[in-house]
Amino acid sequence: MVSKLLQYALPVMFMLMILEVWISHTRKLYLYSFADFFSNLSIGLLSQIFVPLTRLVRVGLYIWIYKYLALIKWPTDKLIVWIIGLLLYDFMYYWQHRIMHTFNIFWAIHSVHHQSNHFNMSISLRQPVLGGLIAGIFYLPMALIGIPPIIFAVVSTIDLLYQYCLHTQLIGKLKYFDRIIATPSNHRVHHGVNSKYINKNFGGMLIIWDRFFGTFAEEDIKINTRFGTHKPLVNYNPIWANLHGFIILFNFKSIENFKEIILKKIFKKRSKNVKIWLPCSNCLKKQTYFYISVQFVVLIALMGSALFYKLINNINLYLFIFVWTIVTLCCLTNLLDQQLKGFWWEIIRISTLLFICGVMIFINMWFVHAVIIFLISLISIVWLSKILFYEK
Repeated sequence: MVSKLLQYALPVMFMLMILEVWISHTRKLYLYSFADFFSNLSIGLLSQIFVPLTRLVRVGLYIWIYKYLALIKWPTDKLIVWIIGLLLYDFMYYWQHRIMHTFNIFWAIHSVHHQSNHFNMSISLRQPVLGGLIAGIFYLPMALIGIPPIIFAVVSTIDLLYQYCLHTQLIGKLKYFDRIIATPSNHRVHHGVNSKYINKNFGGMLIIWDRFFGTFAEEDIKINTRFGTHKPLVNYNPIWANLHGFIILFNFKSIENFKEIILKKIFKKRSKNVKIWLPCSNCLKKQTYFYISVQFVVLIALMGSALFYKLINNINLYLFIFVWTIVTLCCLTNLLDQQLKGFWWEIIRISTLLFICGVMIFINMWFVHAVIIFLISLISIVWLSKILFYEK
């Protein structure tokens, strides 16, 4: 049921994002920058390759508790049970989300989603690698009171898909709806780093939880809402984005003992002092932007082919794709950081792929696929050399 829901939802999500990009461009709203957009896609893709692991732990633990520890088991053929399941999930989401924002150890994980200085639909794809794994703990009480796993899976997907539409600046305030449900206006407040917006509006579908527990703030259209985090990133690398919060958290220079680490670092509430990193979004050559886009499409095509031919079931091949995806994303985002070493790392990556495909062709292993990838890699290295050495 969940896969069918996603099958219909994903094309709609993609079209909505394209529509937002088009409107932003035609109206010159500057809601997107290429570098930020690509960074969001890279972080989203990185989190997806960890999904098999996080899903195994999160769903497996939920099913185990439901099977052996549930106080009562609710039927799945009653509409009221599905409604209760959705309300319970959204209530638990509020508290999970609030805790992730409140304490440093959880904020180190969740801050990945808030690092962008822009606010658009691509932000919803910017999810931390450990986010699903840690967040899943907060929903285990639902298993304990007997909400069936299928209901949990469906309502969590509905809640997630709903929140995708909240990440936009094209929809203004919605009057009475802003008081009851989570809306783009309410969510802009949540992502805002203005002092009056910090730690506000945690609701996923309903905003009534915030109103009831005192964390609601209305969007003030008279002020310019700023987005980002209080200690901004200085590059677009998806690995760095996921580690950045922990690097800040575990800076041991001023720590004298373990107790101080626990009390003053991990469970210390977040600072409200905000700095904004504003990277140059139009400093790269257009050919570099085009090259990065093509390489990302090639990566998606490779992953899609592996899934289509069920090559992903081979653990060795899965590990190769896993590592290669991380390497590719790091190399491409290094190009966005406008460092010369980024080009050399990309040349090394493409050369390595040429060597691997050459060996595969020689031993007649997946010959057709290897030839196609070899030719693409050959074109890529010539293209990259032209950008690096010949274009001004």
